[in-house]
Amino acid sequence: MRILLIISLLSSIGLIAQSNNGLVREGNELYQQGKYELAQEKYKEAKEEDEVDYELLYNEANTEFRQEKYEEAKSSFEEIVNGSEDPSLRQRAYHNLGNTLFKSQDLEGAKKAYQSSLKLNPQDADSRKNLMMVNEMLKQQQQKEEKEDKENQENQDKENQEEDKDSKGEDQKNKQDQEKSEEGEKGDQQEKGEQDKSDEEKDAEQEESGDKGDEEKEGQQSQGEPKEAQISKMDAEQMLKDVEQNEDEIRKALLLQKMKGVERKEIEKQW
Repeated sequence: MRILLIISLLSSIGLIAQSNNGLVREGNELYQQGKYELAQEKYKEAKEEDEVDYELLYNEANTEFRQEKYEEAKSSFEEIVNGSEDPSLRQRAYHNLGNTLFKSQDLEGAKKAYQSSLKLNPQDADSRKNLMMVNEMLKQQQQKEEKEDKENQENQDKENQEEDKDSKGEDQKNKQDQEKSEEGEKGDQQEKGEQDKSDEEKDAEQEESGDKGDEEKEGQQSQGEPKEAQISKMDAEQMLKDVEQNEDEIRKALLLQKMKGVERKEIEKQW
Protein backbone atom coordinates (compact mmCIF):
# COMPACT_ATOMS: atom_id res chain seq x y z
CA MET A 1 0.00 0.00 0.00
CA ARG A 2 3.06 2.24 0.08
CA ILE A 3 2.52 3.46 -3.45
CA LEU A 4 -1.05 4.54 -2.72
CA LEU A 5 0.23 7.04 -0.13
CA ILE A 6 2.39 8.74 -2.72
CA ILE A 7 -0.32 8.89 -5.37
CA SER A 8 -1.88 12.30 -4.76
CA LEU A 9 -3.46 15.04 -6.79
CA LEU A 10 -1.41 18.08 -7.64
CA SER A 11 -3.11 21.39 -7.07
CA SER A 12 -6.49 19.83 -6.46
CA ILE A 13 -8.10 23.27 -6.64
CA GLY A 14 -7.33 25.11 -9.83
CA LEU A 15 -5.98 28.61 -9.83
CA ILE A 16 -9.21 30.42 -10.49
CA ALA A 17 -8.66 33.22 -8.02
CA GLN A 18 -8.75 35.75 -10.82
CA SER A 19 -12.35 34.78 -11.53
CA ASN A 20 -15.09 36.52 -9.58
CA ASN A 21 -17.48 33.70 -10.39
CA GLY A 22 -19.39 32.97 -7.17
CA LEU A 23 -20.25 29.44 -8.33
CA VAL A 24 -16.57 28.56 -8.62
CA ARG A 25 -15.86 29.90 -5.13
CA GLU A 26 -18.76 27.90 -3.72
CA GLY A 27 -17.47 24.85 -5.49
CA ASN A 28 -13.99 25.36 -4.07
CA GLU A 29 -15.36 25.66 -0.57
CA LEU A 30 -17.41 22.51 -0.94
CA TYR A 31 -14.35 20.70 -2.34
CA GLN A 32 -12.28 21.71 0.70
CA GLN A 33 -15.04 20.33 2.91
CA GLY A 34 -14.91 17.00 1.08
CA LYS A 35 -18.33 17.52 -0.46
CA TYR A 36 -17.11 16.51 -3.93
CA GLU A 37 -20.48 15.80 -5.49
CA LEU A 38 -21.88 19.22 -4.50
CA ALA A 39 -18.65 20.87 -5.60
CA GLN A 40 -18.94 19.16 -9.00
CA GLU A 41 -22.46 20.51 -9.44
CA LYS A 42 -21.23 24.07 -8.77
CA TYR A 43 -18.40 23.63 -11.27
CA LYS A 44 -20.85 22.38 -13.92
CA GLU A 45 -23.09 25.39 -13.34
CA ALA A 46 -20.09 27.66 -13.68
CA LYS A 47 -19.02 25.83 -16.83
CA GLU A 48 -22.27 26.66 -18.56
CA GLU A 49 -21.36 30.32 -18.22
CA ASP A 50 -17.72 29.88 -19.21
CA GLU A 51 -17.23 26.68 -21.28
CA VAL A 52 -13.59 27.37 -22.33
CA ASP A 53 -12.20 27.66 -18.83
CA TYR A 54 -9.76 24.70 -18.53
CA GLU A 55 -8.99 25.62 -14.93
CA LEU A 56 -12.64 25.05 -14.14
CA LEU A 57 -12.55 21.72 -16.03
CA TYR A 58 -9.43 20.79 -14.04
CA ASN A 59 -11.33 21.32 -10.77
CA GLU A 60 -14.26 19.32 -12.07
CA ALA A 61 -11.92 16.44 -13.10
CA ASN A 62 -10.45 16.40 -9.58
CA THR A 63 -13.92 16.04 -8.03
CA GLU A 64 -14.58 13.14 -10.41
CA PHE A 65 -11.34 11.52 -9.30
CA ARG A 66 -12.29 11.96 -5.59
CA GLN A 67 -15.61 10.26 -6.27
CA GLU A 68 -13.76 7.39 -7.96
CA LYS A 69 -15.37 8.20 -11.28
CA TYR A 70 -12.13 7.29 -13.02
CA GLU A 71 -13.49 7.04 -16.57
CA GLU A 72 -15.02 10.52 -16.32
CA ALA A 73 -11.88 11.93 -14.68
CA LYS A 74 -9.70 10.37 -17.38
CA SER A 75 -11.81 11.96 -20.10
CA SER A 76 -11.64 15.37 -18.42
CA PHE A 77 -7.85 15.31 -17.86
CA GLU A 78 -7.27 14.17 -21.45
CA GLU A 79 -9.41 17.10 -22.68
CA ILE A 80 -7.20 19.48 -20.70
CA VAL A 81 -3.83 18.11 -21.88
CA ASN A 82 -5.07 18.10 -25.50
CA GLY A 83 -6.82 21.50 -25.44
CA SER A 84 -5.11 23.79 -22.94
CA GLU A 85 -2.16 26.00 -23.96
CA ASP A 86 -1.06 26.53 -20.36
CA PRO A 87 2.06 24.34 -19.73
CA SER A 88 1.61 24.45 -15.96
CA LEU A 89 -2.01 23.37 -16.19
CA ARG A 90 -1.20 20.65 -18.69
CA GLN A 91 1.68 19.39 -16.49
CA ARG A 92 -0.63 19.09 -13.47
CA ALA A 93 -3.30 17.47 -15.63
CA TYR A 94 -0.77 14.90 -16.88
CA HIS A 95 0.23 14.06 -13.33
CA ASN A 96 -3.36 13.62 -12.20
CA LEU A 97 -4.11 11.66 -15.38
CA GLY A 98 -1.29 9.31 -14.35
CA ASN A 99 -2.96 8.91 -10.94
CA THR A 100 -6.30 8.18 -12.59
CA LEU A 101 -4.81 5.55 -14.92
CA PHE A 102 -2.97 4.01 -11.98
CA LYS A 103 -6.28 3.66 -10.10
CA SER A 104 -7.69 2.03 -13.23
CA GLN A 105 -4.77 -0.47 -13.09
CA ASP A 106 -3.39 0.81 -16.39
CA LEU A 107 0.27 0.90 -15.37
CA GLU A 108 1.60 1.45 -18.88
CA GLY A 109 -0.76 4.39 -19.40
CA ALA A 110 0.19 5.85 -15.99
CA LYS A 111 3.87 5.53 -16.85
CA LYS A 112 3.42 7.53 -20.06
CA ALA A 113 1.38 10.21 -18.25
CA TYR A 114 4.07 10.69 -15.55
CA GLN A 115 6.76 10.86 -18.23
CA SER A 116 4.76 13.59 -20.02
CA SER A 117 4.39 15.45 -16.71
CA LEU A 118 8.18 15.36 -16.14
CA LYS A 119 8.85 16.63 -19.67
CA LEU A 120 6.85 19.75 -18.83
CA ASN A 121 8.29 20.03 -15.32
CA PRO A 122 11.44 17.92 -14.66
CA GLN A 123 11.52 19.23 -11.07
CA ASP A 124 8.20 17.64 -10.13
CA ALA A 125 9.26 15.27 -7.33
CA ASP A 126 5.83 13.64 -7.02
CA SER A 127 5.70 12.70 -10.70
CA ARG A 128 9.26 11.35 -10.49
CA LYS A 129 8.51 9.20 -7.41
CA ASN A 130 5.29 7.90 -8.90
CA LEU A 131 7.11 7.07 -12.15
CA MET A 132 9.82 5.13 -10.27
CA MET A 133 7.22 3.14 -8.33
CA VAL A 134 5.19 2.38 -11.45
CA ASN A 135 8.37 1.16 -13.19
CA GLU A 136 9.11 -1.08 -10.21
CA MET A 137 5.57 -2.47 -10.28
CA LEU A 138 5.84 -3.12 -14.02
CA LYS A 139 9.14 -4.93 -13.43
CA GLN A 140 7.61 -7.08 -10.70
CA GLN A 141 4.59 -7.73 -12.88
CA GLN A 142 6.83 -8.80 -15.74
CA GLN A 143 8.84 -11.10 -13.46
CA LYS A 144 5.62 -12.58 -12.11
CA GLU A 145 4.32 -13.18 -15.62
CA GLU A 146 7.62 -14.74 -16.66
CA LYS A 147 7.55 -16.97 -13.57
CA GLU A 148 3.96 -17.98 -14.28
CA ASP A 149 4.81 -18.62 -17.91
CA LYS A 150 7.78 -20.75 -16.83
CA GLU A 151 5.65 -22.67 -14.33
CA ASN A 152 2.94 -23.14 -16.94
CA GLN A 153 5.52 -24.34 -19.43
CA GLU A 154 7.02 -26.73 -16.88
CA ASN A 155 3.57 -28.04 -16.02
CA GLN A 156 2.79 -28.40 -19.70
CA ASP A 157 6.08 -30.21 -20.29
CA LYS A 158 5.35 -32.46 -17.32
CA GLU A 159 1.89 -33.22 -18.64
CA ASN A 160 3.34 -33.92 -22.09
CA GLN A 161 5.93 -36.23 -20.54
CA GLU A 162 3.23 -38.04 -18.59
CA GLU A 163 1.13 -38.30 -21.73
CA ASP A 164 4.14 -39.60 -23.65
CA LYS A 165 4.85 -42.04 -20.82
CA ASP A 166 1.25 -43.21 -20.80
CA SER A 167 1.30 -43.42 -24.57
CA LYS A 168 4.53 -45.41 -24.54
CA GLY A 169 3.14 -47.65 -21.81
CA GLU A 170 0.00 -48.20 -23.85
CA ASP A 171 2.08 -48.87 -26.97
CA GLN A 172 4.25 -51.31 -25.01
CA LYS A 173 1.17 -53.04 -23.64
CA ASN A 174 -0.35 -53.26 -27.11
CA LYS A 175 2.96 -54.60 -28.41
CA GLN A 176 3.11 -57.21 -25.67
CA ASP A 177 -0.50 -58.18 -26.31
CA GLN A 178 0.26 -58.45 -30.01
CA GLU A 179 3.35 -60.55 -29.32
CA LYS A 180 1.34 -62.81 -27.01
CA SER A 181 -1.33 -63.12 -29.68
CA GLU A 182 1.28 -63.92 -32.32
CA GLU A 183 2.94 -66.43 -30.00
CA GLY A 184 -0.46 -68.02 -29.33
CA GLU A 185 -1.18 -68.25 -33.05
CA LYS A 186 2.30 -69.60 -33.66
CA GLY A 187 1.82 -72.16 -30.89
CA ASP A 188 -1.53 -73.19 -32.34
CA GLN A 189 0.00 -73.52 -35.78
CA GLN A 190 2.94 -75.48 -34.37
CA GLU A 191 0.62 -77.72 -32.40
CA LYS A 192 -1.53 -78.22 -35.46
CA GLY A 193 1.58 -78.92 -37.54
CA GLU A 194 2.80 -81.44 -35.00
CA GLN A 195 -0.63 -83.05 -34.93
CA ASP A 196 -0.71 -83.19 -38.73
CA LYS A 197 2.80 -84.55 -38.70
CA SER A 198 1.81 -87.13 -36.10
CA ASP A 199 -1.16 -88.17 -38.21
CA GLU A 200 1.05 -88.43 -41.27
CA GLU A 201 3.60 -90.47 -39.34
CA LYS A 202 0.82 -92.76 -38.12
CA ASP A 203 -0.45 -93.18 -41.67
CA ALA A 204 3.08 -93.82 -42.88
CA GLU A 205 3.65 -96.34 -40.11
CA GLN A 206 0.39 -98.06 -40.94
CA GLU A 207 1.30 -98.18 -44.62
CA GLU A 208 4.77 -99.37 -43.76
CA SER A 209 3.32 -101.98 -41.41
CA GLY A 210 0.92 -103.09 -44.12
CA ASP A 211 3.66 -103.34 -46.71
CA LYS A 212 5.83 -105.19 -44.28
CA GLY A 213 3.00 -107.59 -43.48
CA ASP A 214 2.44 -108.24 -47.17
CA GLU A 215 6.11 -108.89 -47.61
CA GLU A 216 6.14 -111.24 -44.66
CA LYS A 217 3.14 -113.10 -46.09
CA GLU A 218 4.81 -113.37 -49.43
CA GLY A 219 7.96 -114.53 -47.71
CA GLN A 220 6.08 -117.14 -45.78
CA GLN A 221 4.33 -118.37 -48.92
CA SER A 222 7.58 -118.53 -50.83
CA GLN A 223 9.19 -120.49 -48.02
CA GLY A 224 6.43 -123.20 -48.23
CA GLU A 225 6.71 -123.62 -52.01
CA PRO A 226 9.51 -125.80 -53.57
CA LYS A 227 12.02 -123.88 -55.47
CA GLU A 228 12.56 -124.77 -59.07
CA ALA A 229 15.77 -126.70 -59.65
CA GLN A 230 18.26 -125.06 -61.78
CA ILE A 231 19.75 -127.77 -64.23
CA SER A 232 22.35 -127.48 -66.89
CA LYS A 233 21.91 -128.31 -70.55
CA MET A 234 24.04 -131.40 -70.27
CA ASP A 235 21.98 -132.75 -67.42
CA ALA A 236 18.82 -132.09 -69.36
CA GLU A 237 20.12 -134.07 -72.39
CA GLN A 238 21.13 -136.93 -70.15
CA MET A 239 17.73 -136.98 -68.50
CA LEU A 240 16.10 -137.01 -71.92
CA LYS A 241 18.22 -139.98 -72.98
CA ASP A 242 17.34 -141.78 -69.77
CA VAL A 243 13.66 -141.17 -70.38
CA GLU A 244 13.92 -142.50 -73.95
CA GLN A 245 15.86 -145.55 -72.80
CA ASN A 246 13.27 -146.21 -70.12
CA GLU A 247 10.53 -145.89 -72.64
CA ASP A 248 12.26 -148.47 -74.91
CA GLU A 249 12.62 -150.83 -72.02
CA ILE A 250 9.00 -150.32 -71.01
CA ARG A 251 7.86 -150.97 -74.56
CA LYS A 252 9.97 -154.10 -74.72
CA ALA A 253 8.60 -155.28 -71.41
CA LEU A 254 5.05 -154.66 -72.52
CA LEU A 255 5.64 -156.43 -75.79
CA LEU A 256 7.17 -159.38 -74.01
CA GLN A 257 4.28 -159.53 -71.59
CA LYS A 258 1.84 -159.41 -74.43
CA MET A 259 3.61 -162.20 -76.22
CA LYS A 260 3.50 -164.38 -73.15
CA GLY A 261 -0.18 -163.90 -72.87
CA VAL A 262 -0.68 -165.12 -76.38
CA GLU A 263 1.27 -168.23 -75.69
CA ARG A 264 -0.88 -169.13 -72.73
CA LYS A 265 -4.11 -168.72 -74.69
CA GLU A 266 -5.58 -172.05 -75.75
CA ILE A 267 -6.84 -172.51 -79.25
CA GLU A 268 -10.33 -173.60 -79.24
CA LYS A 269 -11.15 -176.50 -81.51
CA GLN A 270 -13.87 -176.18 -83.94
CA TRP A 271 -15.72 -179.12 -84.45
